Amino acid sequence: MINIKSSIQNYHVQFLNRINLGKKNNYYFLVDSYFKNQNYNFLNNKKTIYIRANENSKSYNQISIILKKLLIMKVNKSSVLVCVGGGITQDITSFIANIIFRGINWIFIPTTLLSQSDSCIGSKIAINFLPIKNVLGGYWPPKKVIINTNFLKTLSYKDILSGLGEMSHYFYLSNKNDFLFFKEKISNNNLRNNPTFKPLIIKSLNIKKKFIEKDEYEKNIRIFLNYGHTFGHAIESISNFKIPHGIAVSMGMHIANFISFKLSYINLKELEEFQQPLEKIFFNYFNFSFSSKKIINLIQKDKKTINNKIRIIILKKIGKPIIKEFSDKSILLNYLEKYNSYKKNVINSK
Repeated sequence: MINIKSSIQNYHVQFLNRINLGKKNNYYFLVDSYFKNQNYNFLNNKKTIYIRANENSKSYNQISIILKKLLIMKVNKSSVLVCVGGGITQDITSFIANIIFRGINWIFIPTTLLSQSDSCIGSKIAINFLPIKNVLGGYWPPKKVIINTNFLKTLSYKDILSGLGEMSHYFYLSNKNDFLFFKEKISNNNLRNNPTFKPLIIKSLNIKKKFIEKDEYEKNIRIFLNYGHTFGHAIESISNFKIPHGIAVSMGMHIANFISFKLSYINLKELEEFQQPLEKIFFNYFNFSFSSKKIINLIQKDKKTINNKIRIIILKKIGKPIIKEFSDKSILLNYLEKYNSYKKNVINSK
């Protein structure tokens, strides 16, 4: 069990082989529609709403439809929402739990590698508005998190890679031993059926726990957890969300590491060492290209951009992230152009 301290309410993560919620008369289930035709004993089918887990469902309009259904089903202040699904279902459930009746309890049963290793803790809630990802939200922790790794058997290889891509940034932000631990696991060619997911999940969550307990509301060190995400979110948008979030994050880290190299924080040997695990994760998307100007235009709308200064997280070395500001976007544009040439050379060398 992993205990998480929160100023709103403390909660814990349980690892269970069998899910038993006990009394569930006042439980309302928001479930990824992938599981609609599967029978789970812990579900109350009379109080279940199935959600299509895509970015369009994270819109304010779609959430209002779910809210209406819940109110018709007589959800009330003492009700508990039970979320069964991955990050998108989690975002929708936590957002609703936060705003309905000024806040009700919710339980999270994450079913994806990404949500089990990362998003299930941290209290962040976010939905999309217009073309901007995760622009509306706040903080609202679950009552508890229940992880059953058997759900990972339902995932596609793409989803496995997305989970590995998302959790990867924790190991880069932690220390050299944790990075080497992750690198060793990634070097295993049988990622689809890798038996080491649970140790990776536990280590990933414990690394994140250190950040979020010291800085729950992202006023200080928690901002470093955005390493890879500024570029990753932009890549997601440019691809019209065809590139999964975690894979896009690994691509964003790849870009950030190149910028660290160009700024002479890391040397060529370190760059190659940092890039290798990431390239294994987004290998199938190596040929994805983007306009540097489009990337700049999107990250200027990022929440980390302040007073027209673009801020990105880069590494001075493993475990030593820094915030790098660019008041002149042409400098960053130049780095992105050089990155595109660098990536072409990497592709040609493989």
